Amino acid sequence: MMNEMILRQSIYTHARLSFSRSSGPGGQNVNKLNTKVTAFLPIDELSCLNEDETELIMVKLANKINEKRQLVVTSQNHRSQLKNRDEVYSKLYYLVSRALVKARKRKATGPSASAKNRRLLEKKRHGEKKALRRLPHDD
Repeated sequence: MMNEMILRQSIYTHARLSFSRSSGPGGQNVNKLNTKVTAFLPIDELSCLNEDETELIMVKLANKINEKRQLVVTSQNHRSQLKNRDEVYSKLYYLVSRALVKARKRKATGPSASAKNRRLLEKKRHGEKKALRRLPHDD
């Protein structure tokens, strides 16, 4: 993965912020101040990403990307616009960096030896229980 500082700087440079009135706690603060922050990050303008990484982000974060190929993130958890702005930048970095991590291929594993033995013992007990219910035969 690329350098963390370069990615952070690229996000700070290219993200466009929009401010609006927030819902939730804050009393009259909510009615007067624009504390909700929405960030629009154009994925194609992140020069630190190559084409493959850009497409990987487009696929993994498809539900957060609008028709203009912008990653859209909002924050309104805090009463302060500054804290919400910091949170938006953190979310953008987190989402982009997590989307670039390649998932490891799962290795198929079988049951352990003790699990196999437990299963066989249980089958044996179950069979013995059934055998005791049978009527004795005179052969």
